[in-house]
Formats: sequence, structure tokens, C-alpha cells
Amino acid sequence: MGVQPPYASMPTDGKAWRTITAETKGLVNFSREVGSAKEGAVISLAWAKTTLVSDKAQSKAAQIGWVREIWVYVNGTLVFAGRNIEGLPAAKAAGERISLENGTFRLPLKRGKNEIAIALDDNLPGNTQHFGWGMELKLRGLSGE
Repeated sequence: MGVQPPYASMPTDGKAWRTITAETKGLVNFSREVGSAKEGAVISLAWAKTTLVSDKAQSKAAQIGWVREIWVYVNGTLVFAGRNIEGLPAAKAAGERISLENGTFRLPLKRGKNEIAIALDDNLPGNTQHFGWGMELKLRGLSGE
């Protein structure tokens, strides 16, 4: 717990990745996709990535919701990290639940393709079982918003 996964540890083999679709309101449900400690899964760290194309170099405001620990990389550079763990001082105001109120940060984008990579850790002290894990991310100031 509390150890940042190096960007270089993200899987590079295409077979390690699968396409998923976000659920209602942009939730990426890691419990559904890779399992959770409630079912006894051993996976505690998962990566998600996407490509965002920007017509110019810019910085966008982002809201993020998650449970446990999260690290957000843009083009290989860490731009946000946070903890939201029930029972610890790191718990967020949303009752340790996934909420876009959990955190905000600036997403630095270059002109052209930008890789957004997110590492989410499902760890809890003492292998505590729980009801799930996931994340959601919303960018502000996009056309059509």
C-alpha cells in the first residue's frame, strides 16, 4: 500500500489488454472486469488506458472518482495520485465511495495523440474483503458538455 507503480510496469503485451466499455456515468467497474477481494481474487493492481486526441496543446480540468489507490499518467508522466481507503485518514468525503468529488487535477495534453494510463490498486490492510473497486474520470470544458 502506498507504493507508486512505475509507468514502465504497465503491460506492453497486447494480449494482456482487453477492451471494456464504461458503465453509466463513466464508471469503469474493475470488480466486474478483473474481480475483487470479496470473491477472493488475487489481482490487486490493474491498469486502464485510452488515447485522447487534442487539436492543440492545452490543460484540461479533470474530476476523478475512485476507491483504494490511484495513479494517473499522461504520456508517461505522473499527473495525479490519491488514496481513498475506508477507515484511514485518506478516506474521501463521499463516504469512501467512487465520486467525481474525490479529486481534481489538471490534465496536460499535447497536440495530437495523448496516452492516458491509470493504475488502480485494490489493496486493503490485512487483505480485508470489500464490495468492489473502480474509477471514473470526467474532463471539463469539452464541446458537447
